[in-house]
Amino acid sequence: MGCAALAFFWQSLTVHFNYGGNWTALFCIGSQYERPPELNIERPYVFQNSPGYDGAVYHYIAHDPFMQHDLLPYVDAPRYRYRRILIPLAAYTLALGRMEPPKTDAGTVSVTVPPQEGRSVEQIADAVTRAIEAALRVEGAR
Repeated sequence: MGCAALAFFWQSLTVHFNYGGNWTALFCIGSQYERPPELNIERPYVFQNSPGYDGAVYHYIAHDPFMQHDLLPYVDAPRYRYRRILIPLAAYTLALGRMEPPKTDAGTVSVTVPPQEGRSVEQIADAVTRAIEAALRVEGAR
């Protein structure tokens, strides 16, 4: 748990200092390929003079895992990409299927889970579930 927290902290520092706090930089979206205009609302970080990387394509798939929003033309090799649907589908599920970004940023809603030492897997899962439900209630109230 401590290693995961350290890795997330390091990633947060990287995003803050290298990309101006824009987490979409982690998708590695390049300027050499056309991007879906529907996703411009996210104000994605775009690497200039770069084709981008797989993360950009999987980002598009996460917004449209069931091919209902016409994002397929922006996915290269869709038969190959859609076979690797697990992570994009999980992201889609966590976002509750919303195309638009949340109205709050990570600093606005703090989801905390108490220290987990000596707890069973079920107790940890319950604590995480309660924290997520609390965050969703706050998001829904906005």
